[in-house]
Amino acid sequence: MKDLTLGHPLKTIIAFGLPLYFGSLLQQAYILVDSIIIGQHLGGNELAALGISGPLVYFIVSIILGMAIGFSIKISQHKGAENNKRIVGSIRSMLALFIFGGVVISLLSPWLATFFIWLMKVPADIVDGTTIYTKTLLYGLIFQFLVIGISSALRALGDSITPLYMLFTTSVLNIVLDIILIVYLDMGIFGAALATVVTQVVGFVALLAYVIWKNPFFRDVFAIRKSDFEGLLETLKLGVFPACQHMMLSAGILVMIWILTPFGAAVIAAATIVGRIEMFVVMFFSEMGSANTTFVAQNYGKGDVLRVTTGFKQTLALCAALAIVLTALIVAYPEFTVRLFTQDTNVIEIATVYIQILFPFFAFLAMTNVMHGFLNGMGKTQVAFLCTIYSFILTRVPLTYIFGHYFGIVGFWWAGSVGWSIGFLYTCWVVTKVTKAIRSSGGDEKLAMEGA
Repeated sequence: MKDLTLGHPLKTIIAFGLPLYFGSLLQQAYILVDSIIIGQHLGGNELAALGISGPLVYFIVSIILGMAIGFSIKISQHKGAENNKRIVGSIRSMLALFIFGGVVISLLSPWLATFFIWLMKVPADIVDGTTIYTKTLLYGLIFQFLVIGISSALRALGDSITPLYMLFTTSVLNIVLDIILIVYLDMGIFGAALATVVTQVVGFVALLAYVIWKNPFFRDVFAIRKSDFEGLLETLKLGVFPACQHMMLSAGILVMIWILTPFGAAVIAAATIVGRIEMFVVMFFSEMGSANTTFVAQNYGKGDVLRVTTGFKQTLALCAALAIVLTALIVAYPEFTVRLFTQDTNVIEIATVYIQILFPFFAFLAMTNVMHGFLNGMGKTQVAFLCTIYSFILTRVPLTYIFGHYFGIVGFWWAGSVGWSIGFLYTCWVVTKVTKAIRSSGGDEKLAMEGA
């Protein structure tokens, strides 16, 4: 475990954040390989079933992801304050809550899968595959919940390496099981889902055994006491905003797809490609924001406000400079980037225009992610939630429809630029208020004198 209250702030944040970034890259690579195996060996219907099941599973998992953020902030603050009893209590209450949630989902999975398939109006030829895949994943979701919980606790304690090793091992295992169950045992879409569930079970057992063996905070993880749930409501309040943020994002993306659909496959393909590019380039800044959350929470828990603001400012400056360089490269060579995904000239032309309109504003998105990490660490998780409402739900989604109606395809792309700008300006305003409050409290000045 790494103590983020020691060492040079920026170097500490980068050293902690890089494993988070590599983990995200690895996860995206696994998803790509998994899709290729299913598409090549099972066919388009099964691949479509995989794609349709995704929104439901993500919607449910996003709730747990949000709750995990709330718990990780509290655990980080307790770590900074060296309150070991509260650390153990938070870990126990989190895992108990996730076990309860997993059991409920398992019991409701048949109804949830059937209702979702009816709601999405899934075509008759892929209903069976979608039902099998969705139900199987939902039955095993409890193990994914627990892995998310343990990994979040480890990161909050300053260990970003163990979750990376676990993710690498389970990704390789899942790919191997895909090949065995789909290619050699011919188990179809059920084999694909079973490979995922078995991987989650093995990953959970291995990770739990390792942390009980190596980490003292997990030694008596299931010896739950009533006192472990003290302060649970406050922790849940921290987590409810990130959970709602993830859910709204998934719902908003579905609405945007619905808006774009009438304009044809080429437009949808172009939007998908640019979305993938956006996802890969923003990943680093998102994980730097996550690293900032743990850094800020630990140091804030310790009371070192100067270190909090110093680390945040250094990270923001680095990410702003890097985002500007990336923006220049992507905007200067948009066709080269798009051709990595397709050779269709029509799609390339549409996606190129999209990049030229959207990516000059990319630095806004990058810095917004870093600022959200800082604010989350301070316990202000509602800011990222409100930012999603203002910039995405109330700006980008409706403007995509309005601009598209009046200006055509180009209008779609400008809606994204406006959305990023609104989110950046709102978050800057909040950060300015928070840092001003810190200065007015005398925290910076006092700690600066101590540091001198």
